[in-house]
Amino acid sequence: MRARGAFVVLCTLTGAALADSPSIPRWDPPAAARCDDFDHPDRVVEAIGATKSCRAATEIYFRCEARWDNNPDMEQIAVSRCEDDFQPRISAARYERYEILRDEACVERYQAKDMRILWSAVRACRVRLARDWAKRYAKP
Repeated sequence: MRARGAFVVLCTLTGAALADSPSIPRWDPPAAARCDDFDHPDRVVEAIGATKSCRAATEIYFRCEARWDNNPDMEQIAVSRCEDDFQPRISAARYERYEILRDEACVERYQAKDMRILWSAVRACRVRLARDWAKRYAKP
């Protein structure tokens, strides 16, 4: 029990130190990217569409997914923005592999035994997958 308490204190102190560290780059989204400012999911879709990078698009998506968690348009535009970053840089075979992962792996992962699917989790999985591929295959 003592070790667990010490671990919690260590993690808390480390987190506080990292939060104040000037060497860690921060990205503050513009005021429009704060989800409380949007009164309709279409405004979120417009904001995601106006971004110039996958990182900015996924930041807005993940900030707003809790408020509008079952919106396929938000997922589609965020995934599209990320795919624009990496699709030109990979082969057709690799892109086909990505499509298989996007279409099957996320659905199978969040499919319950009684065949129900948690679509909001599938959408978030697809956005995370596109973001990860964009990080991996984006221009250096």
